[in-house]
Amino acid sequence: MERLRQFEIFYRKASTDLAMARLAQANPSDEIDDEAILFHLQQAVEKFLKSLLSFHGVTTEKTHDIEAIAKKGKANNIKLPSYMEELYDLSEYAVEGRYGQIHDDIENINIYLERVESLKYFVETILNQPKGA
Repeated sequence: MERLRQFEIFYRKASTDLAMARLAQANPSDEIDDEAILFHLQQAVEKFLKSLLSFHGVTTEKTHDIEAIAKKGKANNIKLPSYMEELYDLSEYAVEGRYGQIHDDIENINIYLERVESLKYFVETILNQPKGA
């Protein structure tokens, strides 16, 4: 069995989180609140970024702060999508935020879903490029 590289593990875990968010959004239930969907979207963004950084040989600290991870990417000259800043607010739905209050002012989850789908495609495209391209 082939051993997965760290960036592949991050990518697969991110894809799972995105799939969970998609599934929950497509099948509304009183038992699944919007914060749970946003948690999975936050986790997906975090892991897609960590996958991208890992692919480029950049290690990340254990953090759930999307902006901090993106800044580390920029500091290492790693290209990020133009809409990256739109995803920074998802950090408040990270693990620590899951146990806090319920938000009344949740943005349109579908917009976040679209952006995270785009981020997945962005990262996937880079991971599939031959090294040195």
